[in-house]
Amino acid sequence: MKTAILLLILGGSLYNCSAATYVVDNTAGTDDLLAYTLSDGTNTLRKCIRLANASAGVADSIRFNIPGAGPHTITPTVGGLGALPALTDNAGAVIDGYSQPGAMPNTSVSGALNGTLKIIVSAVAPLAATPCFRMNSTNNVIRGI
Repeated sequence: MKTAILLLILGGSLYNCSAATYVVDNTAGTDDLLAYTLSDGTNTLRKCIRLANASAGVADSIRFNIPGAGPHTITPTVGGLGALPALTDNAGAVIDGYSQPGAMPNTSVSGALNGTLKIIVSAVAPLAATPCFRMNSTNNVIRGI
């Protein structure tokens, strides 16, 4: 996890405005609901969303570095935990599928599209009709998925 820290002194008070980058490194749909550190090796999308929500008040990034050529499919219902947690911090989060090695956005202004997606998030029954991503906050960006 990379952290950038900016300290501001406003009106005699000290504010810590640190944003974090969380890196998804596997496609598992399950994780320990109580684990809030990345040191246990379960860097799932579900866990990274929880960590971003827990660092309220700062805009965080969720990036991908899953080994292998891909595309990689993340299925949130595996293990019975259901849909991914909603994004809840109004400072926002960026979930960037284009950060996965080999992925790239479309650069064509006309004609054939040339983008490459390497991250797929797909729900299965019984949540197949449920949105994979839910946003209960503002300032969020989801791209490249």
